[in-house]
Amino acid sequence: MDVAAELISHGVAGGGTVVVTAHQSAGRGTHGREWFDEPGGALLATMIVDDARVDSLLPLRVGLALCDLLESLGIADARIKWPNDCMCDNAKIGGILTRLESPHALIGVGLNVTSAPAAGATSVAAELARRAPGGRPDSAATITPDAVLEPFLAAFCRRIDATEIGRDCGARLWGLGRTVHIERPGGDTITGTIAGVSGDGALNISRNDKEEPIYAGRIRM
Repeated sequence: MDVAAELISHGVAGGGTVVVTAHQSAGRGTHGREWFDEPGGALLATMIVDDARVDSLLPLRVGLALCDLLESLGIADARIKWPNDCMCDNAKIGGILTRLESPHALIGVGLNVTSAPAAGATSVAAELARRAPGGRPDSAATITPDAVLEPFLAAFCRRIDATEIGRDCGARLWGLGRTVHIERPGGDTITGTIAGVSGDGALNISRNDKEEPIYAGRIRM
């Protein structure tokens, strides 16, 4: 992501540019967390998007593109953990980080493809193996980050201008119906049941017999 920002500052990159690397020595996630990867084991890309195409749904658009990609590979149960993680069951398989770099937005995407070095994480290869008879399909043996880059970008291009994103996210929302704790930026924590995603990308939480939109925060079980 820092490389993409530097390219913008030097006037040599703009909207539509994608910066890809095989390894990050100081990968970052949301809320200051680290992102771990093994060299050559993950899809690691930063997409530069023009401000005119940036809205509150952007992280969810990327999450849906990751789910579309995973479904095309045979992992149909991937879900979006609001607002910027991609999950298989309770294991994280991918993450999204957005940053404004006027007049653009930077979208960092990490997808564990052949390895998942972080505790509690999973990978595309592991999920394909888990689903296959005998536990080792040919696709798990041959899948690579390079092989998934183009289909991911194609999925993102389909999603970036799509309508009904809130509805589509609701169908692929991790934790729907679960009671969770939400840590909000101000430091307070609320507890409620995940009820869906609104049209503007807010997470709808049901508590005290009514639904409340959450626009920023971190979900904890």
